[in-house]
Amino acid sequence: MDEPGLRSLPIVGHERGLAKVFPEIAHAARGCRFRDCTHTHEPGCEVRARFEAGDFSEGRLGAYLALAAEMRSSAGTLDPDVVI
Repeated sequence: MDEPGLRSLPIVGHERGLAKVFPEIAHAARGCRFRDCTHTHEPGCEVRARFEAGDFSEGRLGAYLALAAEMRSSAGTLDPDVVI
């Protein structure tokens, strides 16, 4: 896409879609110790625990984390009240 003035296409507001595409990871995320867990390094992360138990593949987790990080980044630049 080549539009003057358009630098990126933010993916904010699609958190439910992310949960529908990755239901097993979204379900695990509800068990995390911290509400704002990024599932990368925090203690008490249920997503990491389930990944290490073999509940989902590295590829699925990587895709989920990449999309979630992009959503967090977009949300931070567009609307400070959005929490992902």
